[in-house]
Amino acid sequence: MRVLVVDRSAEFRDTLRDVLNAEDDLEADAIAADHEQAIAAAARFTPEVAVLGVDMPGREGVILVGEFQRRLPAVRLVAFTAMDIGPDGTELARLGIGEHLVKGAANVEILAAVRRAGHA
Repeated sequence: MRVLVVDRSAEFRDTLRDVLNAEDDLEADAIAADHEQAIAAAARFTPEVAVLGVDMPGREGVILVGEFQRRLPAVRLVAFTAMDIGPDGTELARLGIGEHLVKGAANVEILAAVRRAGHA
């Protein structure tokens, strides 16, 4: 399963890419630091899943979710936030993001969320 990793933190992107690439069934060779890079990388790499750090300046993360849904609706989204925003009533839930994780989640949780999203 091809996975795009998007986050403004290079350390987070690189760590997550390494975790995903250690799995035989996952390929995370595309990474992006911002909104524009993410859309361009998704168009080139055609991922099944995009893991998005939505804690971007302003509302850029939420805007990026909308862009994916409009321009690349086949890509399933997994959102990461810096803090737990709760499972219900959030803007992410309203945008249709079924998989949401807090940065610092255990690798097993991350891998499970990516696989669930990819098979949804």
